[in-house]
Amino acid sequence: MGKISKDTSELIKAVAMFLVVIAHYSQWYVTQADSNIMLTLMTKLGRYGVAMFFAISGYGLVSSASKGLDLSYFKKRFLNVYFPYIIIRFVIRLLTESEWGVRAVCSWLTGFDEWFIFVILIFYVIFYFGWKYSRHKILAITAGVLLVSVLLAFFVDEDVWYASNLSFVVGIVFKVYEDKIVEFLSKYRVIGYIVLGMGFAICAVIYMSMAQSHQVIYLIFKVLASVLWALLCLCIFAVYKMTSGIKLHINSLGRFSLECYLLHRFILNLFKGVDMAAAAIICISIAVTLVCSYIVNYLFGKMRHLLT
Repeated sequence: MGKISKDTSELIKAVAMFLVVIAHYSQWYVTQADSNIMLTLMTKLGRYGVAMFFAISGYGLVSSASKGLDLSYFKKRFLNVYFPYIIIRFVIRLLTESEWGVRAVCSWLTGFDEWFIFVILIFYVIFYFGWKYSRHKILAITAGVLLVSVLLAFFVDEDVWYASNLSFVVGIVFKVYEDKIVEFLSKYRVIGYIVLGMGFAICAVIYMSMAQSHQVIYLIFKVLASVLWALLCLCIFAVYKMTSGIKLHINSLGRFSLECYLLHRFILNLFKGVDMAAAAIICISIAVTLVCSYIVNYLFGKMRHLLT
């Protein structure tokens, strides 16, 4: 893939997945027990996990596109992303939903049931046409991402649908200028990390303090925080050397991170009514999520092998 190897990309996905799971489980936990500042901050981690997913997706797409783009591009994304989503959400709907009207079915088929799937599928299409047919590839893709994000801002109430989207462009730009960035980091790594880290922290503090007062400033700095976080993570992992132990234990988590994302809230809901401490429910839910995600990923791997 480049400076960020396939192994390292799986590590990034694993970290991102844990941030999303921790955030969602913390959001439930604070409704069940006394919350504190640490728990409140943990509920904010999800958007930065999503930013990492978007960034490594953009990075990986540029790596793949360097070998040429054809219709197999869509087949790969269908098998790796849409196929697991459509099957898992179908089963979850069978177990939890009684509504199968036209609107509900369209929501399921388009990926709207899981906002990240809906958005990343659109970005896949934007990337394909922007990279393949535009002379100004980055500009065309950025314009497409911005257009989609603005439309989501108008038509979707939750800002989670668009707050981390520009991280996708960050991954693309990072890959295109990777050699220059890594050359800079080889000389000024500490300075770069400090600047990006402080920039991220300042933006995060500003947007959280403006949540109830200035919505425009709140949104601008929320987006900037995600962008700086994504860039900081890519800079760290671009020069990161992974040990064999981490490869063995962490990479596999990255390989079934999508399944974890699709299953973790459903599994938590299964245990919510159990009469035990909230912390115990979360620990059990995480363990069951990991086991189920591994099994489902294994089965999907077998099915993908048959389909290809």
